[in-house]
Amino acid sequence: MCLARSGNSRSVLNLDDTFGGGGGLGGCRAPQEVEVYSQYHYNTRVKATADTAIEAGGISSRGEKLSKRKEVTRIMYATEDDAICTEVKQKHTEMLAKWKNDRELFKSGFVMEVDNDAKIQYVPRPTS
Repeated sequence: MCLARSGNSRSVLNLDDTFGGGGGLGGCRAPQEVEVYSQYHYNTRVKATADTAIEAGGISSRGEKLSKRKEVTRIMYATEDDAICTEVKQKHTEMLAKWKNDRELFKSGFVMEVDNDAKIQYVPRPTS
């Protein structure tokens, strides 16, 4: 689900648009194969190597860590065996079909209704 922002403000989310399927098509991009690989195999196949590379490089900033994790993930996916690649491609195809279907529904004006109770459930509670 894409988060929809209201007006020109970059820090305020319009909850009606967000929970109603997004405020527009901008920003909602198709999932990439390497992202699907990361989603399913990051903890078991990539994390240790990425953490080692980050530590060895003395990387401390959040952005550089993310960049290194993405780089390591791409390298690891490129060197995976055929069974893993086939599994990832199948899951990617399924996710892409769902993404395309959701996008077409949104473009046609069909937006799933979400009741107020569901909206309230996803609003973060203030911590005191």
